[in-house]
Amino acid sequence: LVVVPDDAGTAVALLAAKPKVRGDVLVMSVDLITDVPLQKLADTHHLRGAAATVLLKERAAPREGKPPKWEEALVLDATKEQLLYMAAATDCDGHLALRNSLLLAHGHVAICTTLTDVHCYILARWVFDLLEQRLELSNLRYELLPFLLRHQYIRTRQP
Repeated sequence: LVVVPDDAGTAVALLAAKPKVRGDVLVMSVDLITDVPLQKLADTHHLRGAAATVLLKERAAPREGKPPKWEEALVLDATKEQLLYMAAATDCDGHLALRNSLLLAHGHVAICTTLTDVHCYILARWVFDLLEQRLELSNLRYELLPFLLRHQYIRTRQP
């Protein structure tokens, strides 16, 4: 059992639990109810060697006569299997700005406003080392995930 202050972010709680974690870790909201086989999600995470795996679901269709309202935009690769970018509608002001490096790395992308993050994640063990180095990343959903997404497609320079 690890105890953290009530106002501590999820990433802070994860960092406090680091000494007890031996491998990848599943993090999910306490009120999540799903029929998704979590073992299949974990298998996909391991097969891809992912830093983070995020469970997404299709948003419920709006009532008839109501215009669709998007709350977040998710940018996925062309196969819709790799999350590349996520942005809340409140952060976009109706415009979605993508980095050139993302577009150069992936060419074709799909922008989805009908999917939503259900707050179920699998994180690679090395992400804990990153959290130790980047203490400003205190919230998993709003700070750590965007950081991982931003850095997944940045090319490393070869000497």
